[in-house]
Amino acid sequence: MTQKLSRGSDPLDPYRCVEDNASESVQAWLREQAARAEGYFQSQPARPALLEEFRRLYSLDTVGMPHPFKGRYFMAKRRAGEDLHVLYVQDGLDGEPRVLIDQNTFSADKSVTLATWAPTDDGRLLAYGLSGAGNDKHDLRVKDVATGSDLSDVIPDDYYPSFSSWNV
Repeated sequence: MTQKLSRGSDPLDPYRCVEDNASESVQAWLREQAARAEGYFQSQPARPALLEEFRRLYSLDTVGMPHPFKGRYFMAKRRAGEDLHVLYVQDGLDGEPRVLIDQNTFSADKSVTLATWAPTDDGRLLAYGLSGAGNDKHDLRVKDVATGSDLSDVIPDDYYPSFSSWNV
């Protein structure tokens, strides 16, 4: 039997009810969708070969493209076996990369993740967003790059802050 979700009363967003993760009807619908997806993927003949290739790739270190900002280089790296990438900063081309944000340490279940980040043009500050549930809702924070310390200002996720560039 297919679980039906009752559409919400908001005509502009009839699926807003799905955002209530605590709702038993949403949980039942999610379980059913997961079971349907798992059944489909289990039936695919290429699944074992793909799983083996994903395991092999997951055992490799990965480094994202460095982003330069006035002599500082920001890059995401994931070491073999790490669940989530770590944001590093490096002062100059010959500098030693240092950890700026390690999202592997935010929560034991890895549900808190780095959703977005953007340095100032001079590389002194970094705005970044943390998502608590893997969705587009995240707090927005500011970090002093030199010290690695967060400033006290936080824009809560209730406001759905969006940030891609600075104007300073």
